[in-house]
Amino acid sequence: MNESKFVCYIPARGWSRRLPRKNFLPFVNGRSLVEVTIKQALNCGLFRNIVIDTDSENELSSLKAKFPSVDGSLRCSHLAGDQTDTVTVLQGAIQRNKEIFQDYDVVVMQPTSPLRRFESLSSALDYFVDESLDLLVSVSDTIINPNDIIFFCGDKVYSMKNLCETPPGVSQYYFETGQFYVASQKRLIEGVNALKPRNTTELFRTNPLDFVDIDYDYQFRLAQLLYNEIDHGCQP
Repeated sequence: MNESKFVCYIPARGWSRRLPRKNFLPFVNGRSLVEVTIKQALNCGLFRNIVIDTDSENELSSLKAKFPSVDGSLRCSHLAGDQTDTVTVLQGAIQRNKEIFQDYDVVVMQPTSPLRRFESLSSALDYFVDESLDLLVSVSDTIINPNDIIFFCGDKVYSMKNLCETPPGVSQYYFETGQFYVASQKRLIEGVNALKPRNTTELFRTNPLDFVDIDYDYQFRLAQLLYNEIDHGCQP
């Protein structure tokens, strides 16, 4: 595999609604989720450049001081909202840093999905190149059956099993982990749905133990426990 083919992109908004400042909270060994992700990207040795993109000028300055070899991208305030999708933010970063991204394929590594293994990432990039793909998304087997989910609306209880009819032939459910999205720039110009897989060839199965995508405090604490229990290969 040509290791110079990929640019790593790490999006890290300064604020978050459900778990405030989750990207910059101390996660392991005094390092934040963003710092852990940067170290993973550096340690794996698979990228020609690593770009950290945030709306926080202070946090960006601090990260640049700690990781001088990493490129920083300060996003505009209008791209820092809860409703702004990853593709739009990434397109903005590419426009601001054309000399870095050029025409290289991009690997998005979300700080909120820190349980990623070197062997999974390396194999995924090999597969992306070998199959001449435009998109590859990390997924894992779900740890629950969606049919077991219930929810409330007012004082009524509903079941997903009763509301959603499973299409014929469905034998497996997958969870989109957020560990990595590998995309060609040709795919990225397609807009907000560019990182949505269209067929099974665009899915890369990872270890179910690495499924945690952090939105809430309990997920943050669960990820800490799993991170310390699992040898991920490219971890700091």
